[in-house]
Amino acid sequence: ANSYAGAGTYSVTLVSAAGCDSVATLNLTVNPNVTSTTNTTICVNQLPYTWNANSYAAAGTYAVTLTSAAGCDSVATLNLTVNPNVTSTTNTTICVNQLPYTWNANSYAGAGTYSVTLVSAAGCDSVATLNLSVNPNVISTTNTTICVNQLPYTWNANSYASAGTYNVTLTSAAGCDSVATLNLSVNPNVTSTTNTTICVSQLPYTWNANSYASAGTYNVTLTSAAGCDSVATLNLSVNPNVTSTTNTTICVNQLPYTWNANSYASAGTYNVTLTSAAGCDSVATLNLSVNPNVTSTTNTTICVNQLPYTWNANSYAAAGTYNVTLTSAAGCDSVATLNLTVNPNVTSTTNTTICVNQLPYTWNANSYAAAGTYAVTLTSAAGCDSVATLNLSVNPNVSTFQNLTSCNPADTGTIATTYTNQFGCDSVHTVTTAFLLSDSTFQTLTSCNPADTGVASTTYTNQFGCDSVHTVTTTFLLSDSTFQTLTSCNPVDTGVVLTTYTNQFGCDSVHTVTTTFLLSDSTFQ
Repeated sequence: ANSYAGAGTYSVTLVSAAGCDSVATLNLTVNPNVTSTTNTTICVNQLPYTWNANSYAAAGTYAVTLTSAAGCDSVATLNLTVNPNVTSTTNTTICVNQLPYTWNANSYAGAGTYSVTLVSAAGCDSVATLNLSVNPNVISTTNTTICVNQLPYTWNANSYASAGTYNVTLTSAAGCDSVATLNLSVNPNVTSTTNTTICVSQLPYTWNANSYASAGTYNVTLTSAAGCDSVATLNLSVNPNVTSTTNTTICVNQLPYTWNANSYASAGTYNVTLTSAAGCDSVATLNLSVNPNVTSTTNTTICVNQLPYTWNANSYAAAGTYNVTLTSAAGCDSVATLNLTVNPNVTSTTNTTICVNQLPYTWNANSYAAAGTYAVTLTSAAGCDSVATLNLSVNPNVSTFQNLTSCNPADTGTIATTYTNQFGCDSVHTVTTAFLLSDSTFQTLTSCNPADTGVASTTYTNQFGCDSVHTVTTTFLLSDSTFQTLTSCNPVDTGVVLTTYTNQFGCDSVHTVTTTFLLSDSTFQ
């Protein structure tokens, strides 16, 4: 029938069934309510998150009330953090001979945009995108004609001893294979023979500015229409009858060719018999050669801002194939072909993310102090305008704080730790630890048994989780021994009687009554 408001030791005195005092002692212990905090970080694709039979769809702080092992209320708190998924973009340009291209353990056979899903440093999905551009190999053709005495011919650091088609592999301005082809033509030294028969009366004979007094073979070195050595030979015969040979080269569009009142439609050797001025028979021979029309091809690449393009006195406003008819060094028609290629202006975009402590950011010799979109005009590898755009993103540094408690005074204080956050930037995590005191409790008890006396210490964990000591001191209470001496006239009542009872301290005590026999007097009269 007593009410107690807190933990402690309480005693009440009752009456036992035997009618004696009964001391009842209550040792009352009160278990505190239990609290706990769970700090959890997950990825966004792990939502909803299940904890203590509850489902949570977003980051936040959540609390549930449970029952502890001691049967008391237990309040559990969840601090739920959700890391986002990470995305990144890589822009790469390679040459066609570098295919297939390997990126993030995957192989790609052509240009395109490709995505792979990886795991970020925070353990979440990271979607990486590759923008792959492939530069083609470059080919060029050079058509060159030289004389035989200009051999060997040097081209692209190589030496060539004869006419032919030759290929070399170089590196283009874009860093790719460039196959250059040389079509080398070698004009031979020209030899011509003039066989002339004259009458003796026609001596001395003049030929190529030289005078010859008798029959014989004579040579002169001239320069051909192609600019090469031309060795002309005169075979001079002096006969009563005169013979002559004419070696003539014409263009194909000069056919038919008229010689000595005859018309000739094609190359060949033709003879006519005439009468010389000296009255000798003159057999004239025509060796007629016909030069074909000449063709040439010029492959030219320019930038779009170089239009219109002027070639052979003509102006061209766009890429294409164009023909003009000229006159060759031999005086024949020469059809020249222009293959005109126009390179467009180049644009490129660079997406860059940095940390705030990396500002200012330098790009293409310019310095940028904040996030934004910036453009510069450069010159491309092909020599054309190249507009480069920078999309600059700046991730912040992160500062986090955590308050802890410790039962050990050596652990208290503030510790700052520098780490790299999910954006790859320097961040500071500060932990402040507060000192929690241990409890020291004391209890004084009494005992009627001398074996129970003394000091006993018990180690337990207080409400802060710290080691604490409970000290119990037990004091020995003496039992009472009382004595009473009585007298009796009745011999039956004599003797010693022991009575056991409980004294005021609750200890067993003995009351001893000694009765002495008193003799009765007998008087006689």
